Amino acid sequence: MVATFWYGAQTSAAAGAIVAFLTRYSGPKHFHQSTHLLGHSSLEVVCFLGVSAGQLLIISKGMETVRRFQDFAGPAVWLMMLVLAVVLSVKAGALTASSASKAAGTSGPSRPPPSARSSPASSRSTGRPATARRSGRTPGSSASSSPARCTSR
Repeated sequence: MVATFWYGAQTSAAAGAIVAFLTRYSGPKHFHQSTHLLGHSSLEVVCFLGVSAGQLLIISKGMETVRRFQDFAGPAVWLMMLVLAVVLSVKAGALTASSASKAAGTSGPSRPPPSARSSPASSRSTGRPATARRSGRTPGSSASSSPARCTSR
């Protein structure tokens, strides 16, 4: 029973993805909006039946065919997922030529200018060096008071 439901759910999801793709074009979109069958658009019914027939064809040829199909489909899904991620990132403005050059380190230093960095004078207020203030240790404190470090064996 679970397998039957899962088969139907996967077939419906795949058919829905095909319908979403096809309705971007005027011909299939008009067919989708104007004709109905069994409470769904005729395009949805045709896509569902087409995906179901494709699945049955693959299964009817045996498990070796299913394995070969999986060997193709797995990498194809990953490739499309990466392509879509890049396209959506570019459309969202997250990936631009300037951000790519920053990631490559060609746009200049990423550190603040020297005037914005802390100077030795800033450590005079506490009497401890700036590194000692950040770690919570004072100069001359023993190494045993430092946090435990993980060592590999």
